[in-house]
Amino acid sequence: MGLANDLFDDAASRRLGVNRTDTRVMDILERDGPLTPSRLAELSRLSRPAMTTVIDRLEKAGYARRQADRDDRRRVLVEMTPLARRRAMEIYGPFGELTAEEFQRYSSAELEAIIRFMRHAVDMSTRQLERITPRDAG
Repeated sequence: MGLANDLFDDAASRRLGVNRTDTRVMDILERDGPLTPSRLAELSRLSRPAMTTVIDRLEKAGYARRQADRDDRRRVLVEMTPLARRRAMEIYGPFGELTAEEFQRYSSAELEAIIRFMRHAVDMSTRQLERITPRDAG
């Protein structure tokens, strides 16, 4: 499953004209954004200078924009653009629809078991990432 998802994400990145790090940041922005560059760096496990480079690339591609935080004008937030959402939906939308159709085949109890398993798998992966990542990385 991991390899199939990895290959799909590689192809999606190529189709969007950006690299995998960029699409990972786009995924974070879609899920949690808008975010400060520092928070994006933390969530993506990139250094702040590397995150600046990613944001610059995404802005150049028209997929992200920086703007002042309405509540604190000294703070900058990064958000996805409508173009990014539209292009991502062209790629990931049909995948989501197919997944939703497939999940119709399962009972509530089966879906609850799948959700528990997936949460456990994410937790295990996160713990193992912590194990192999040096504390001063990023």
